[in-house]
Amino acid sequence: MGTRRNALVSILLGLMMILGTVPGVLAQEQGSTDPDNEILFVARPKDGEDGERFSVEMAPGESKTLTMVLENPGTQPINLHSYSSSVGVAPNGGLLLSPEGAELTGASAWMSFEPVTQVVDPGQSQEVSFSIDVPDNTPPGEYVNAVAVETVDAFDVQGSSNIKQRLRKVLAVYVIVPGPTEAKLSFGEPVVELRARGPMIVIPVQNTGNVRTRGEGTLTLKDNTGTTLATETLYTSWLYGGFATTLEVRLKTVFPPGEYSLDLGFVDEESKDLGSLKNVPVEMPDAGALSNPVKFESAEITPNADPIQFANVAVTISNSGDTIRSPKVTLGVYRDDELVEDFVLSEGAPISQGETTFQQRYIPLTGFESGTYTFSLMVESVAGGSDATTMILSVDNIATLEVP
Repeated sequence: MGTRRNALVSILLGLMMILGTVPGVLAQEQGSTDPDNEILFVARPKDGEDGERFSVEMAPGESKTLTMVLENPGTQPINLHSYSSSVGVAPNGGLLLSPEGAELTGASAWMSFEPVTQVVDPGQSQEVSFSIDVPDNTPPGEYVNAVAVETVDAFDVQGSSNIKQRLRKVLAVYVIVPGPTEAKLSFGEPVVELRARGPMIVIPVQNTGNVRTRGEGTLTLKDNTGTTLATETLYTSWLYGGFATTLEVRLKTVFPPGEYSLDLGFVDEESKDLGSLKNVPVEMPDAGALSNPVKFESAEITPNADPIQFANVAVTISNSGDTIRSPKVTLGVYRDDELVEDFVLSEGAPISQGETTFQQRYIPLTGFESGTYTFSLMVESVAGGSDATTMILSVDNIATLEVP
């Protein structure tokens, strides 16, 4: 029988977006809680607070210059990169920023923001200025852009010895062109997607008005006799004027495949009606016909030398579904088809959409011995506060290593 053991995870996670006024705090040394090693930075409008949005009223044809202040209240120099890009709206609302270098569209093209990388020393601040030019004949409304600031280097998260990340702050830039405003939602055809944690009703939505709004919706799912099967409440973040996204509502029950119907009513924070759907047909797919959103992509098990002392492990998976909040990723290690051990690559670090690579230096408990080593991969979702797990992915023979 093999044995199980925990292992430090060496993972470079994707950029972590922080919206609001939470300061960036990272530790420079693994697991350090020493204030002398804290990495901190502030990004704010001039005369504003950390993380606060820019908001400026401008007439058509007008130009203005805005200034962002970067501060380092920590004790270590920090290298920061600032840029702007096009924006979008996340499912169920909230601002999304496209990757740097993406084509500027809509009001994002109004801003002239030159990307800049700069070192901010402890106790110091630097300014980054950019201009906005509102085109002539721009109709009234609220237009949204954004600027981002991110750490150039990856740091160990304070209080954790197994995760590295870069920190990014995104500051919204609102341009208000005076005049009448209205928020109005337009809904598209709903579909049902079966994801790792159950069925999700996905409804295309567009704010056809010219100002942001947020609120709540009530969704009712009915069978072909009109009997109500489920009622769910959805709360959204900001849905910005002119932008399209999706509303996503998770059902607590898996229903048999077939045709159903749904109703949706949506109101804003002041209970104003923003739109609705009534008796719209929706097809419930067969759960067995859907593919797993989590897929194995590649594995590299590389010996460090000859003779081998340790192996460098790099395993990449992709996720096209929901974020897996509490996963456990385990490497099964076999020598000549006999289990050596189950080696934990990662435990607890969320797996978001896109590709994630887990890297680790591996040494068997008894050291490498002559033989053929094969490796398998298992990804599980661990229920909070219990030992219950759900199998997400299991793949045999992802790599082979010959040891003379």
